[in-house]
Amino acid sequence: ILEEKSKYYIKKRTEKNLLYKRIVSSNVIDDIEQTKIKDIKYGRQTAIVNNFLDIKADIDIFWPNKVSFLYFKNQIPQIIIINNKEIFDCLNAIFELIWKKYYKQI
Repeated sequence: ILEEKSKYYIKKRTEKNLLYKRIVSSNVIDDIEQTKIKDIKYGRQTAIVNNFLDIKADIDIFWPNKVSFLYFKNQIPQIIIINNKEIFDCLNAIFELIWKKYYKQI
């Protein structure tokens, strides 16, 4: 299900020329060259930070007011979706702060 949804969202982002930005810890990136190739393929930019945080969740912020936390515990996905403008604004501000400090073209 996640793979099909990903394909759908990649297509929609490409059609609308929307950029997908992500921040990942260096300990989850195995191959910088593959990351560059996938960034082009998926229309995204990646900021890599050196062992910044050991967060075991995929955290997404969706404009204008949605935040999701996706966990893979024992290969069973668990997701929390919050539809709240204040929480979105808070996490978006944290994301932008980290992005400005660590993003550089890879």
